[in-house]
Amino acid sequence: MPTPPAQRLELKHEEGGYRHYLNGEPVHAGNQLRLWLPAVQSPGHPGYRPGGWVWARYESRPGGRATLYLAGDRVLDLASHHNLRWPEFWEK
Repeated sequence: MPTPPAQRLELKHEEGGYRHYLNGEPVHAGNQLRLWLPAVQSPGHPGYRPGGWVWARYESRPGGRATLYLAGDRVLDLASHHNLRWPEFWEK
């Protein structure tokens, strides 16, 4: 199965503040998204982990910032280099 592409993430300023848009759709607090995590190390290395899409819950913060909550209590500050997509994009 081919790896689905990431979708475009934009930060727009609106009347009430900032809002992220993913593939032209507004992202709301609590939305479940898919985040691409690249491979760690190379195959055959003891610390190897293949890359793949993982579930991430989006939570907005003031000033156009956001946090992604992943399984295992992992927390990431959303950054422009993160590859995200809506789950429905590939899983229909």
